Amino acid sequence: MANGQVEVYLGYGDPAPICDLATQNPHTFYIGIDLGVKPLIQLPNVQFRRTDFVRGLNTVEAGTVDRVVSELAFGHYGPVKGPCKWDEAYNLEAGWLIRSRLKPEKELYLVMMEEYVTRMIILLRSLSFRLSHKAVPKEARRTSWMKELIVNQDEELEEIAGIKLI
Repeated sequence: MANGQVEVYLGYGDPAPICDLATQNPHTFYIGIDLGVKPLIQLPNVQFRRTDFVRGLNTVEAGTVDRVVSELAFGHYGPVKGPCKWDEAYNLEAGWLIRSRLKPEKELYLVMMEEYVTRMIILLRSLSFRLSHKAVPKEARRTSWMKELIVNQDEELEEIAGIKLI
């Protein structure tokens, strides 16, 4: 792995943005975890893992990650391909793994549909994350990660930032 930061992306879909980030930030090591991953190219600072979040996070060494990012994935997807209903046990296990993989005082960044925000906040607080959250304005729905966010366009989205407490 690179000597710089380590970032994990959960359920990113299209791997092109990770490859772009890796090219722009050669000292950051990127790990993409997604059931449908199709790696485009091989880069020395990127690994793609074609699996669910729990299995993928189990392959990451504890206490090595600087940032975990998930936009419309963690909380919305489970151990099988395709959207699913909220799975408390699976999300708790994935949340615990995220917490154990993050270095102290490092960040979890989520974008979620409004319907799951309260549940996710309760779950993350139970795992000792310090949280902040806010609505994502409709004009900001073209994130660097999901170039065209068309899915659930009429849904309210919220952003949750969590810092792992020691």
